[in-house]
Amino acid sequence: MKNMKKSIFKAIILLLTVIFTFSAFSACKNDNTSDDSGDVKTVTDVKTHKVEGTLHDVNVNYNEPVGTLSANGRTEYTVVSVSGYGVASKFVSKHLSAATGVNFPLEFAEECNLSAGKYIVFGLNELIKSAVTVPEAKILGDQGYYIKTVGDDVLVYCTSENGAQLAAIALLRALVGYDMMSVDCVIYEKSGDVLPAIEIAERPDYEFRINSNEMKGDAKYGMGFTQKSGMLQTETGNVHNLYDFFTQEDVKNHSKWFSEGAIVQRSAVGGGLERVRIGQPCFTAHGDKEEYEALLNHMSEKIIEILKNKPDVLNMRISQNDVLGENMTWKCNCAACNASCDYYGTLGGAMISFANDLAKKVNAYIDANEPGRIFNLVVLAYQEALQAPVQRKNGEYVLDEKGKGIPETRYDFDEQGNKTVVSDENGQPEKLVCGRGVAYEFAASKANWIHSFYEAENREFASAIEAWAGLGSSNLYIWSYEISYYQYLYPYNNYHILLDNFKYFKEFGGNYIYPEGTWENMNNPGFAKLRDYINSKGMFDVNSDYNELVDKFFKYYFREAAPVMRKYFNEVQVNLTINENITGGRVHSYGLSDNRVWPEALVTGWLNSFDVAQNEILKYKDTDSELYEALSKHILIESLFPRYVLCTKYDKSFSASQIKAMRKSFLKDFEDLGNTTHQEHFVISVITSGWNLD
Repeated sequence: MKNMKKSIFKAIILLLTVIFTFSAFSACKNDNTSDDSGDVKTVTDVKTHKVEGTLHDVNVNYNEPVGTLSANGRTEYTVVSVSGYGVASKFVSKHLSAATGVNFPLEFAEECNLSAGKYIVFGLNELIKSAVTVPEAKILGDQGYYIKTVGDDVLVYCTSENGAQLAAIALLRALVGYDMMSVDCVIYEKSGDVLPAIEIAERPDYEFRINSNEMKGDAKYGMGFTQKSGMLQTETGNVHNLYDFFTQEDVKNHSKWFSEGAIVQRSAVGGGLERVRIGQPCFTAHGDKEEYEALLNHMSEKIIEILKNKPDVLNMRISQNDVLGENMTWKCNCAACNASCDYYGTLGGAMISFANDLAKKVNAYIDANEPGRIFNLVVLAYQEALQAPVQRKNGEYVLDEKGKGIPETRYDFDEQGNKTVVSDENGQPEKLVCGRGVAYEFAASKANWIHSFYEAENREFASAIEAWAGLGSSNLYIWSYEISYYQYLYPYNNYHILLDNFKYFKEFGGNYIYPEGTWENMNNPGFAKLRDYINSKGMFDVNSDYNELVDKFFKYYFREAAPVMRKYFNEVQVNLTINENITGGRVHSYGLSDNRVWPEALVTGWLNSFDVAQNEILKYKDTDSELYEALSKHILIESLFPRYVLCTKYDKSFSASQIKAMRKSFLKDFEDLGNTTHQEHFVISVITSGWNLD
């Protein structure tokens, strides 16, 4: 069992409470640092957790440059790339030009004579391998890369589009100090005049790094999020999607494929389109072997047809429904399903068995028609399937010497709930593990997501991950939760634990991570952009430093307004921590909006601080209008939260004309910023329709 050490976050709360005031912020120093001497920094990440065995060997020597990259308004360098990496090489050329003010020409070619000029060579792998010793493919993986200066040339080796994207970002980071906090916040910390000596060998710690907060494609690319998740988008989405493979006619003709009373229908919820999927699929076909085989054939045919038309699909969720409606259950209650759940202690046993059998049929097609194609069916370890179907003793998981679950014997269950051992091709009892082409996605919606999985608050859920790892540690996908889904506009105090969770999941084989945030809003308050930034760095390198990331974010995202905005952020964090007994940490709880957490005087003081922040950036209004508009927008986004609180909770403190004006202003800014919802699936008009703003 892992050595768990409690975060020192709570230990510093008493010291931090001195920062609270219930009045306006005082003026802050006009510099680019994240804090001034009067501010208090909060949250120091506990640095006891470090994942070993990652590949981030970065050596960039600026003290002994090997050449001149740009000088006197010109460069001698040309970017040469294979056409398949056009997006990445254009990205390099674009940002080198932007950082230096010099045009870096781009040529597409399959060959390059290094002796004929100065080149940044991108993806000409045979040429690169003839010039340098490239790390083995098994070390770099599909998305790793190797960058090295040879003489006065720069050689960039990569083997995939996603790898080329990450290599481009790493190269720009080395040459011009590139970084991106958001689509409108790109920085260059280096002038780009010298060419440093470079040798970089890296691969991302998570192969699939998915953003959840709504963002433009430019930001996704520039921040290193995976462009092609490879996860199939079915008709109604890519999760809770099994009914996308069936019609109501299937329900009628093959009732044993579904739980009792299953129907397929849709209805509008909260002003938006929401699926209503009553009942669940039955992963045992009620123990009827003929119907089970028919179900496998039906599903495999549907999946194979999709594969034929979508060559880029790498993953497809086959996941049970979210339960909607009264008296609904998370599983089928037939005798076979109940017996399976009783034996394995979870619905996960039947799910993995079904997925393995389904994958065999899909793999047969792949082997015959697309040999070598990688494809995974992903089951959802969620709700009654959250616990792992592994060995237990006295209700506790039995773990091996590596701290992972020990697989159980696989059984089939008949219509009466009787079990029969399943034998492998050698006639031996088969172990219930994830077979070829099967992965599981861990989605602990009831965990406490303001605490890391190293902490005692999440021991129950951490133990489940450890147990699942025994079914195939390379098959772990993670669905994490990053916001309160009943209160989108309120800050959620998880910033400081994001990296620790990335570390924990990685230790047990995490390779795909989807951090579900405010996926319906473009510019949500509560420092969602900071969370995006931490995610982008932590998914790439789980050992990233929290404090460094936060400092850098505030320094550039708010510029001269950084001190006042950092102070506001600190106070919000501390206030939430002090009131954790009220807010709780669950993502489906209404406690976060409790009036006791947000006294009117405190919120009003925060609101006043945004005027101070806007004043701090005024100097850019005439000198750099584009930067000014971006900074002003960043401040405006964060102002939405306290304004919303005053508009909804303290409206009686204002005259009718005052509150009407405040509400009109809030709603206009909220919508102009590209936002639509105040709660998952519930559009803001559900609230504002009662404001009588006409």
